[in-house]
Amino acid sequence: MLDGVLTATMPVEGAELGDVIRLAYSTTMRDHALGDQVQWQTQLPAKPIPLASGSVSISWPEGLPVSRVKHGEADVEDLVVRNGYQIWSAKLPVEKSTDVPSDAPMRYFLGELLQVSTYADWNTVSRLMSPHYGVENSVEPGGALAGEIENIAAQRDDALTRAALALQLVQDRVSYLLNGLNGGNYLPQAPEETWAKRFGDCKAKSVLLLAMLRELGIEGEIVLVRTIGGDALPMLAPMPANFDHMIVRAQIDGKEYWLDGTAGGTRLANIDEVPRFHYALPLRMEGSDLIALSERAQSTPDRILRVSFDHSAGIRLPAMVDVEIAYLGQMGAPWQTISRQNDDSAWEEIARGVVSELIGDMADRS
Repeated sequence: MLDGVLTATMPVEGAELGDVIRLAYSTTMRDHALGDQVQWQTQLPAKPIPLASGSVSISWPEGLPVSRVKHGEADVEDLVVRNGYQIWSAKLPVEKSTDVPSDAPMRYFLGELLQVSTYADWNTVSRLMSPHYGVENSVEPGGALAGEIENIAAQRDDALTRAALALQLVQDRVSYLLNGLNGGNYLPQAPEETWAKRFGDCKAKSVLLLAMLRELGIEGEIVLVRTIGGDALPMLAPMPANFDHMIVRAQIDGKEYWLDGTAGGTRLANIDEVPRFHYALPLRMEGSDLIALSERAQSTPDRILRVSFDHSAGIRLPAMVDVEIAYLGQMGAPWQTISRQNDDSAWEEIARGVVSELIGDMADRS
């Protein structure tokens, strides 16, 4: 990942235990991908963080419409108007963070959160972000990428198989690298650039895949998703920062498919799997609201386990165990990577760990 973030240390000469350090700082940022829109969010630290007292404030011109969201138990003040600005503040640290059971849905783990956004609604986010991800005329006729698309078209006539082959190409032949410099956090590489470099992030891979699908006559669109805590999206202020991933939603024979170019192991047999992102925001020129990802049973399993115990030697002796494990689809992709490293000792050590978790600590295994 290349994100341009640098780190530094500031030693405080003469500081001793018990001293109080007062710190103030400001950050100026402008992202041309957002245009005139502004988004801001911050987590509020709770006790027992070693902070005697503090506060966080955000202000904006009076009369400017913004969306505000507060989540958690923080002591947040009401809006005040001062010198033509509205000011929203919270005291730090938070006395006590909300207790959440470990098995609760992820939306309950948002923590102490403040959000402010000038996006009016999700429709506005969709409409304003859409122009950055157009793929019209993005494939050079007669070029290398066009040749790959023609090869896929020549192999099969049905749209679903073509989509699976295009997704396999993006997953297997384009490496992952996030280049977040110079606006790259929101602005994608062009499909031809991604194919020439053979690397890109979720934006680059999604735009490449969508361009290929369009050339193959398959309907699709870019959608924004939140990989962890996606069930919380309807509770949040509308803004791009709520999302951390991008995939392609394809419509084939009246059925929707969620295609992730950064995943691995997706083939025709499991292309209908629905990722657990809960909600997605399609990027459309006319705008769109959040849509729920449809739930359906997988057509193929993630893994197949076969275990047999041989106690024929008697109950006082360790049993002989035969174990067969097959990992399929996305679950199998990491294992394929391991197997290509030609390191038998590492492979054996990993396999022993998996088997131990499955059958426990036994003296003999086969």
